[in-house]
Amino acid sequence: MNMSSPFDPDDLRRQAERAAAASTEAAALHDRAMMLGYNVGVGIRSEAADRRIHVGPLGKEPEVWFQVWRVDQRSETADTFTSLDSVKEHLKFLATFPRYCLQLEGNPRVAVVTEEDGARTVITDTDTNQCFGIRTADLENATHLCVHAESPPIIGNWRK
Repeated sequence: MNMSSPFDPDDLRRQAERAAAASTEAAALHDRAMMLGYNVGVGIRSEAADRRIHVGPLGKEPEVWFQVWRVDQRSETADTFTSLDSVKEHLKFLATFPRYCLQLEGNPRVAVVTEEDGARTVITDTDTNQCFGIRTADLENATHLCVHAESPPIIGNWRK
């Protein structure tokens, strides 16, 4: 019995290459966005991802979108963009807002705790017990965290 895939291997390769390129693009933009106090994530949907609904050659490029959200907010608050240029324009816009910084060291108003696996650091407001998480790699050697926003974040004591 022949158990060959209904997908053209070249289609699968192209889909995988586009997904990898989108992830690389998002990672590069994430580093830029972190300087403004924002995260960049990527979403990818592909016909190859759900074999239950598709048989035959793949007809479309994978759907790619980018999300941008402030480090102190949940990813559910993200703005969504369908192109890298749109994300870059949005980051330029965010850079026009005032800059607020949170002192991470020697600040009794916040507790900064890296989780056991080292991947995530949680910043907790000691007055309100509200917190947010951030990738530990994004805080490497940082003594403060800055955000460009219309108003200061509510978790911690951010200064202009």
